[in-house]
Amino acid sequence: MMARNCQAVRILPFRLAGEIPNVMAAGDLQIVTVRRGLEGVVVPSKLYGILAAGRPVLAVAPAVSDVARLVRESGCGICVEPEDADGIVQMVRGLRNRPEKLQEMGGRALELSRSFHRETELRRFVEIVKDAGRPV
Repeated sequence: MMARNCQAVRILPFRLAGEIPNVMAAGDLQIVTVRRGLEGVVVPSKLYGILAAGRPVLAVAPAVSDVARLVRESGCGICVEPEDADGIVQMVRGLRNRPEKLQEMGGRALELSRSFHRETELRRFVEIVKDAGRPV
């Protein structure tokens, strides 16, 4: 793995489920990726944990994806197209010495997380499934 020799990257061992909130809260900027071609199909579940931890998001995702849309509209992070490695580097470097900006985006993440309450989302999902089963 190329990142193994990078001073700015720490590779940590597997964590138990109960430790995940602490892991999510530890990073200055959390990365969520969506591969081109999967926009409209997936929203990585880790996004919700990151938001709940109040951490800013680096969305490496197509601009038309739900992840990029949520991040852009809420201001809880930054978005970069999946193939734009230089853009990712520029964004991360641009935030490196701006803790106030990271804190601001983290606050917006926490605020956005409140709109994704588990029970509300489950009810919404059940309604979608019911609607899909109804005759046209």
